[in-house]
Amino acid sequence: MFHLHRLTSKVVLACCLTIGLTACPGPVPPPSPSALTVEQWALTEATPGAAFIAEMSRAPQGTFQAELTDVDGERTPLTVDVQGTALQLRVPVTASGGFQQLRLTGEGQTFEQTVTVLGSRGFVDDTRVLALVQAETARTTFEAALAAQGLALASGGWRELDGDAGPCADRLAVVGTGGAGVGETLARLRALPGVRVADAEGLFKVDPASLWDRGLINVRFYYKRAIGNGDTTGSGVTVAVLDTGIRADDPEFPASEDPADPRRVLPGRNFVNVSAAPNDDFRFSFFGHGNSVAQMIAGLQRGVASGSEVLPVKVCDESGVCRTSHIVQGLCYAMSAAAPGRTVLNLSFGADVPSEIMRRALVAATDADTLIAAAVGNEAAGQSESRTVSKQHFPASYDLPGVLVVGALESVDPPFDVSDGNGGSEDLFADVSGWKRATTSRKAAALDVVAPGVIRFTDDTVQVPNGTSFATPLAAGALAQWREACPTASPTALVIQIKADAVLTNIREADRNATSVGTGLLQLRASATRCPEI
Repeated sequence: MFHLHRLTSKVVLACCLTIGLTACPGPVPPPSPSALTVEQWALTEATPGAAFIAEMSRAPQGTFQAELTDVDGERTPLTVDVQGTALQLRVPVTASGGFQQLRLTGEGQTFEQTVTVLGSRGFVDDTRVLALVQAETARTTFEAALAAQGLALASGGWRELDGDAGPCADRLAVVGTGGAGVGETLARLRALPGVRVADAEGLFKVDPASLWDRGLINVRFYYKRAIGNGDTTGSGVTVAVLDTGIRADDPEFPASEDPADPRRVLPGRNFVNVSAAPNDDFRFSFFGHGNSVAQMIAGLQRGVASGSEVLPVKVCDESGVCRTSHIVQGLCYAMSAAAPGRTVLNLSFGADVPSEIMRRALVAATDADTLIAAAVGNEAAGQSESRTVSKQHFPASYDLPGVLVVGALESVDPPFDVSDGNGGSEDLFADVSGWKRATTSRKAAALDVVAPGVIRFTDDTVQVPNGTSFATPLAAGALAQWREACPTASPTALVIQIKADAVLTNIREADRNATSVGTGLLQLRASATRCPEI
């Protein structure tokens, strides 16, 4: 091309001299390339280490740069490679998950696009993905469509969900990636007939727990000194604990032959091992995880809402890993297993893996007047105190109306404790002198309220369950109390009421902001005389 341009210039000059022109035109410039545009974002979802793909209007020229900006405003540069008329933007393995803004620059132009990093590394199963398939689509028809794309159902990958409305009326398909990238497989799935939405298989995790090695009747009094008692006990309300399971023989859940006794554990369901009971086998604490959560909600001696029923829904394995598919199944089951409008869901888990299927199930739950308490999440180790808004933590980060998002507090100074460790008396606890945001509790724009999540005693040898996993059940218990008091109030109205009742008293000044403590410390003030009108 360069040599042709030189030859053309010489010919023009020779012609000018031949015909006696004193001024000849200069060299003919090469044609300007057309303006570069993005024809299509072929892939806008990728796991760390994989790539987004932008199909351009022509072959890009020169150097391009790209970066992601997350909800913290932190920027992550991407590697950009030109492949014909496409740009491949590779995500570093250190990238955080969630919805992010991508900025691509080159040839004097800037292109922007909202993209999804499908979870931090280790939080996504790269061997399979999920699809919500219309109930009208036969399994054989769907499998044939998969085969045409070189895909197949995973073992046990065709699952009927419990329910007859919204996403719970459809089928959940678990599809192997066959060695392809998760983003690429999702794009192929979404093109198939009958597929409503497709998602990554996220690996959510329960927040860590420390040991319960002190008399927990005292712990109950400690909490109630901070958040009050309320006028109700959650009677007639079912609290579904989606977690690692429950120990039905726990003395906090005494057996009763009286079917009218509200203090009992319902049979529940195990979605990790469908042939087993939903027992808590969490191996990082002798006292379990889901069982400890359930005790704080509805335990006979320790529970905030000791009059409520417990529905164990095991969606997390013995390591505390909760798959998106199991969570979706558990959400649909919990909505169908309890009386409409009399159910509370406790979600003490999370990850930075967004799931549209899960979001739709949560919306269906609140539309059915189900109340939901979700943990805002525990900070990653070493995260800066100066961070204003944390990385995304789903399901709390969906920020849905009617979902109460809960963070954790810890005491500034330990309470004076002279108990014998065997129950003791409420009077043996002194009031906490002040509160601060627990160092394990994430900052988040979606945060609604906070509750005690870390208890430290004067001997500095004891912590009861630590983090937002154990602040959340206090809020779930509060929701159960409110549901008993106000059976017709909407989830959104009750969340607004609970936020209005929260207090900033005794919370240190540095933490009195919405991203650290929401509207403040949860208060148990449920009463039939204070029911919201909406």
